[in-house]
Amino acid sequence: MLRACEDALAATERMPEWATAWRRAAESLAELRKLAPAVQCYEEAIALEPELADELGETVDKLRLRLMFADKGLPDDLALEVVER
Repeated sequence: MLRACEDALAATERMPEWATAWRRAAESLAELRKLAPAVQCYEEAIALEPELADELGETVDKLRLRLMFADKGLPDDLALEVVER
């Protein structure tokens, strides 16, 4: 997964106007629990292709909730439980 993340981030540098690269980077970062950078990458993808907001909005909101829990020192398992409700 780390290699996939590195590749996706490299793609955002080579093709910063390609929303798919940002989305893939976000997905990889989220899998690695790098929540703040994942949110930033999703936001960049949406900025480049606003129609992605409908598709990705809920995912971004869930990541923000997980990030809020992490910032308060609460376990990710608890955040995931709340997100799934």
